[in-house]
Amino acid sequence: MPTLKGFDYSNQAVYITTKTWRNQQIFSSDYSVNFIYEGLNQISNKYDFKIVGFVIMPDHLHLIIVSQNNDLSNIMHDLKGKIAFDMLSQGIIETKLWQKGFYDHVIRNKKDLTEKLNYMHKNPLRAGLVKETAFYKYSSFRYYYEKGHKLPKWFERIEI
Repeated sequence: MPTLKGFDYSNQAVYITTKTWRNQQIFSSDYSVNFIYEGLNQISNKYDFKIVGFVIMPDHLHLIIVSQNNDLSNIMHDLKGKIAFDMLSQGIIETKLWQKGFYDHVIRNKKDLTEKLNYMHKNPLRAGLVKETAFYKYSSFRYYYEKGHKLPKWFERIEI
């Protein structure tokens, strides 16, 4: 889904969901998930944004992103393109990686933000991937609730 025409996403926290092509279970190992981290590293150099929450599920990705500019569509286009190109180049995928577009929801207030973060962080638990939320390593949960983790340059912990 493209962003809303005429809506200014600048400095707005936006909850994003994007899914893999035909719900393929691609992001289930450190190796495959690192393509997302590397994509975020590279794309964050081009655009002025921060991720304030995320979870990488085997077949989809949730992000809460705050962009300083009104470039959410470009960020998502470039991020998904970079990840797909790199995975194709390495022979990990042979066809499309992502479904077209993405779902977005503008975070309206602190309560909405907290609900979205909790939903994302509990997603692996609901999916039966872990017995406790803290055990899932492909999410921002540890950056909020565990001490001692170095934050990636594209991540910003916010007060919740």
